[in-house]
Formats: sequence, structure tokens, C-alpha cells
Amino acid sequence: MVAVQVGGGMFTSTDFGATWNRLADPLVDNTAGLNFQSVTIAADGQHLAAVIAPNSDTTPTGRLQVSNDGGTTWIAAKLPPGTYEWRSVDNSADGQVIVAVAQTSETFISIDAGATWKPLPVVLTGETTPRLEPWYRVKMTADGNTIALVGRVAATCASTDGPQGSGVFLSHDRGATWTRLGGLRNYASVAMSSNGNIIAVGSTSWSRCDGTELDSGSMLMSTDGGATFAPLTAQPASALAMSADGNMLAAVAGSGLSASVDNRTSKGTWGGITAGEREPNDSITLKFIGNGQWAVQNSTGGPFTIR
Repeated sequence: MVAVQVGGGMFTSTDFGATWNRLADPLVDNTAGLNFQSVTIAADGQHLAAVIAPNSDTTPTGRLQVSNDGGTTWIAAKLPPGTYEWRSVDNSADGQVIVAVAQTSETFISIDAGATWKPLPVVLTGETTPRLEPWYRVKMTADGNTIALVGRVAATCASTDGPQGSGVFLSHDRGATWTRLGGLRNYASVAMSSNGNIIAVGSTSWSRCDGTELDSGSMLMSTDGGATFAPLTAQPASALAMSADGNMLAAVAGSGLSASVDNRTSKGTWGGITAGEREPNDSITLKFIGNGQWAVQNSTGGPFTIR
């Protein structure tokens, strides 16, 4: 397991989260803290990739970096000069295919575990010009062939009543061709089963600058590889996680954590965990114990209420 902290460091665990070790390579460990945005790890635990947002003190142009020895040593990607507002990175199960996206509209792909990189233009079928979206999250299948991208507006509020974001972008051929699906939302999260058949996306609320809410946020689900999307719940989702078979889905909205079994919309109930004081540093660690059940392993802050 691997975890990163905005303004902090990177940590790994080899005992299912019982203990954690802070990585010491200078590219991932800085006394001033690094603005980590996303990290991914391959199935063997050896291939990792992380993205760091720009920071005037430590990473003025942002940084994309990889490790192929379990996080012991890291190398920074060699990219064209520029400032990259990195937001998300994901890799294939074997760690060979990596895609990283930035809210400044850049997308890059590597097919050799990060040794080399090239731009990944998102050109929709029937169009000739790449889409320059505020990319926010990326997810790919275990084989690295299906890639899902969603965008999220960088502004804190809307100056007009028009839709924000522009859908879910999907490629089933490692970025050679793209389609756009889903409604227009302020997307913040995407999750996908290992074979790409099941895809979930989440959006958050979006308001005009005068405070008038334009969209309360929701979750959409596809069970046909992204050919169609249907509403899953009206609950917003700032983060999503899905099991490899697509049957388990966890979502974060505000201070609440919800979980679903078999992605049901007509039967069964969502469980939830809420923090009473909603402190930003409160945390809770869950362990999957089988049969659709999760157990609380440890927590800080709170108090938490389990529903």
C-alpha cells in the first residue's frame, strides 16, 4: 500500500496498513513538504508513480516521478518545459503503462514504466483538435488499454449559469481514439473495475458566485464499459474506490464515507461514517473483512458515527 499527504510526504505499508514507513528519497521527502496530489502502485508493489502540484519553494513547475524498486529510489519524468498543475496518475497492473493528467489540460503516457513519456492527445472521434479540459482524475484497466478521464473546473464558483465540466472521456485502445459520455458535471472522481466493464464517476456541488447552487453533485454508473451511464445516487462524491471485480464501491462526500455492495440502486442500503466536528485532519482506516463487510481498524479525531 502507498499513501501521500498534501504538504507532507509519502508512506508505504507492507502489512495491510498495520505499520507505515515514510520514504526517504529526496524526490518524495522534503522538510518543507510536497504538494502530493496522487500516487499509484502496481500489483507487485515495485512500480510506483506520483504527481506533485507546483509549489514556489519545492516544486515550482510541478513534478511527475516514478520508482521501479518499491519506492526506494525515484526519478523525475523528462517532459517539455512548463508548469504542470498535476492532479492524478494511474498505472496498469504490471506498472508498464502510466497516464498522468493535469488541470492545466496536459495528459502524458508512458508504456515503459516511466522511462520515456509522450503527450496523450484526447481527440474525440470525428474531431481533429485535442480537447483541452481541466483534467482532474484518471483511471485505467489492469491491462492499461481502457483509460477514463474526467475534468473539474479550477474556479471556486461559476460566473455564469452554463454547465461546468464536459463529461466522461473514454478510450479503449490506450488513447488512440476517444469518446465522450455522461452528463455535464463538475466531476471530481472516477473508479473502474480491473476489466473496465464497470465504471463509476462522481461529481460535487457547484454554485454561482452569488451562492446559488447550480448542481448538488451525484454519482453515475456504467455496467457496459462506458457505452451508457445511469444515475447511481444523488449523493455527491469527491473520491471513489472500487474493487477489482466492480462489486464493491466506496465513496467520500464531505465528512462522510459510504459503501455499496453489488452497486445496487433498487435494493440494499448504503452505510455511512460521519465525523462530528468535521475537522480536516480527522481520519479513519477501514479493513475489508469479506462478505460485503468492513471493520474500523483505527481512527484519529472524530468522534465518528457509523450508520
